[in-house]
Amino acid sequence: MFILFWPLAACGGAGGPMDAARLSDFETLVQYAAALDVTPAAQLPDSGAVAYGGAVVLNLPTGGAHLAHIADLAVTVNFGPADTPMTGTLDNFQAVDGSSLGGVLTISGGAFDPGADPGTAYQFTALLSGNLSDAGNTYVIDGDIAGDFRGRNGDAILGVVYGDITGPAGVDIFDGAFAATALP
Repeated sequence: MFILFWPLAACGGAGGPMDAARLSDFETLVQYAAALDVTPAAQLPDSGAVAYGGAVVLNLPTGGAHLAHIADLAVTVNFGPADTPMTGTLDNFQAVDGSSLGGVLTISGGAFDPGADPGTAYQFTALLSGNLSDAGNTYVIDGDIAGDFRGRNGDAILGVVYGDITGPAGVDIFDGAFAATALP
């Protein structure tokens, strides 16, 4: 399965208006997770919950232009039988031009396919929804998050985000990438 990577230049680069340290941390996290093999299904837990923390970069069409926005990612994966396999949030959005978006996006629901062939499918998917706002404009997000567990025991997660965004200019699409590591 392909992973969408964001070059620093597309996100404002080091020294641009976006927080360079935050962007550097994201790039390091993506490189770390991408260097790990996809976790085999037999090495994933069959019960309990694992919390992951990381970041996401979304290419959001706000203000008429598609701008890269970095945000904090917190997600809990509930292994074993659960009505809601994944829950989480994306918040603290900052764009490449230094502007920010208010609001929180929620990760919910989801489905697991731990034995998925990494060349053709992801090991998990979940829904992404919520509202973001700036300068009196509201953007309604309706999307999906999909990815793989990485490392010997699901030490990290890595994947893509995509969907629809509805705002003052109508409906458009967005995409992005995320990476996170298991929290102690």
